Amino acid sequence: MLLRTRIMLLMLLAFAMVAAAIGGPAWLLFQERGERISRLISERQGVELRRAIDHADLMMQRAARLFETEESLRADLQSLDAEALEKRLRDLMAGDARFADIRRIDLIVQDERILVSVPEGRGARPVIVNRNVLRSVGAEASLVGIDLNPDTRLPLIFHARRIGPVLLVLGASFEPSLGNIIKNIGAVGGGILGSDGRPLLLSDAGMSELLAAAGSLDRLEAERFRRNGSYVELVQTELRGLAGLPTASLFILQDVSTETRREVLTAMKALFFLVLIMAGTCLVLYRTIRSTLDPLTDLSNTLRSVAEGDIFASAPVLRRTDEVGEIANALELVRDSALTLDRMKIHERISVKHHQALIGAELSTLSKVLEEREHAQAMRLLDRMRESPEASGAVLAESFQHMAASVMRRHERLATLLEERTKDLETVRAALHERVQLNRLKEELEVARNLQLSSLPSVFPTHEAFMVSADLIPAKEVGGDFFDVFMLDQERLAVFIGDASGKGVGAAMVVAVARSLLKSCILRGLSPDEAMGQANAVLSVDNPTMMFTTAFVGVFNLTTGAFVFSNAGHNAPILRKADGSVVWISEENNIALGILEDHEFIPGSVTIKEGDTLLLYTDGVTEAVDGPGGFYGEQRLENLVRNATRADPAALIRLVIEDVERFSQGEPQADDITMLCLYVQQGSQEVTAEGRRLLGAA
Repeated sequence: MLLRTRIMLLMLLAFAMVAAAIGGPAWLLFQERGERISRLISERQGVELRRAIDHADLMMQRAARLFETEESLRADLQSLDAEALEKRLRDLMAGDARFADIRRIDLIVQDERILVSVPEGRGARPVIVNRNVLRSVGAEASLVGIDLNPDTRLPLIFHARRIGPVLLVLGASFEPSLGNIIKNIGAVGGGILGSDGRPLLLSDAGMSELLAAAGSLDRLEAERFRRNGSYVELVQTELRGLAGLPTASLFILQDVSTETRREVLTAMKALFFLVLIMAGTCLVLYRTIRSTLDPLTDLSNTLRSVAEGDIFASAPVLRRTDEVGEIANALELVRDSALTLDRMKIHERISVKHHQALIGAELSTLSKVLEEREHAQAMRLLDRMRESPEASGAVLAESFQHMAASVMRRHERLATLLEERTKDLETVRAALHERVQLNRLKEELEVARNLQLSSLPSVFPTHEAFMVSADLIPAKEVGGDFFDVFMLDQERLAVFIGDASGKGVGAAMVVAVARSLLKSCILRGLSPDEAMGQANAVLSVDNPTMMFTTAFVGVFNLTTGAFVFSNAGHNAPILRKADGSVVWISEENNIALGILEDHEFIPGSVTIKEGDTLLLYTDGVTEAVDGPGGFYGEQRLENLVRNATRADPAALIRLVIEDVERFSQGEPQADDITMLCLYVQQGSQEVTAEGRRLLGAA
């Protein structure tokens, strides 16, 4: 398919989409306008119906006043004389002008039966059958509605009110009201349909044919249809009886031919202008596309000629400043490039001849370094290249192959000599390999250090009853210390600290196993001394390296303040009381883990109260040395803890580390430094009698 055809089809599709975008909303506007007009007509019809009902109700109210004002009627009503009342009502309907449009009068007594019904007689069926409606009509209130006469099935406007001991029901003909509604609206005709869709009252005999043309009348919306070249709209209004329930439907037929023709004419005008605009636009686009694409056809033909080898072909396109002009300029550049390429090919052939001569001269010079026999063979090949220029490439390749073989033979002799000279380099290469292995070992130790530090808790438990913090500073790439702190449940906090014998990877493995064993035992509900016993049994069974580890495990009850612990040869923790006094917590009979398999660990307990601070540490703190070789010592640590003013555990740990650094005076760290600090906050717990009993039992 040609490009111009695709462009035209695309433009037609775009025009169709624009027409749909314009026509769709326009059609919706027409629909909305028609619906709005139909609603207005329906509302007007409802107003006229209400006016007609009010007019008939006013007439029946004047007739009802006769029963209240005339003494004889009131006396007959009080005595409930049915014969006299029936005779009087028939006389009124026959001769009183106030009863000219009244078609039925019912008198209903309190037992809800008809006393008198004119003209149907006493055996007539009542209009009101709903007892609640009968009871709701009072002396001052009245009901009005449109119901069907139970005997004649004709629609009547009924007015009901209570007069003395009876309920008076007056029924007026709806036919005059129907005529007034049709006249006031200016409609073609109308009528009343029953709930089953059958006509009950028609304005004229021709309405039956109109109803047949309207089709289904089982909905209340306005319906427009065509009849004899004109448009008629049928509008229905629901009629309700004295009980407030739908009884029938009022329909009015109006001639809407003028409005319909006006809408059709407006739509045709809009369509005409839309078609006119689209046709003009298509014509302009066609001329523009043709003026643009015709030169492109000439350019494509010229480009085909150039591709086939006619580099002197040109396109008859005038100079233009649009895209077609740019394509023409590009085609000229292609032609110029083809001409340039042709000139370059000529120069390349000349250059190849020149390079072959140059290479031949260089090969002739190079062959002088070869042996006499190889030199003579190379010269014969070069002579053949000069004698047969057309085969110079093959001869040149053969010359290169011959000289390359000669060079390779010399290279093999040199390689043998070089092999003898490079044996001394093996020692250097082995040393480099050992250095690489050392660097790799350092990298693995760094990974082990990161894994060890990442296994320690970095986020500590938070609780309103305490604050806790810890820190570990290894002396080597990997350390031999460990600590842990976690909540066993909502009332108990577990704290661990330990130090393995030795340093480095072996110590790190021992503390990892010891920490895992102790934590597993504590989480299974064992006491600190039981956890120590089980961990010691496992570490002592298979310990060929005779490495051991000290450990301190404690469980703090937040409710009672009881701190139950077990010490396996570890440094005694420091408990700083709220009053500033310092107490060392220790059990002297316990040994380190991994030494004696059947050792029984002795538990200990202490009460930690509000404001108390517990500091756990390893010997890297107390055994730090200064320049002359003196130890930091427990006394200096005790004085520092006693004189600390802040209750923040992290601040206390930083204070100890800074003091150790000052004491060391720049000396290298000889051992791992690990500390764990617990502070019980003020107002957080109270030691109960149960807590003191547990402490005493411990």
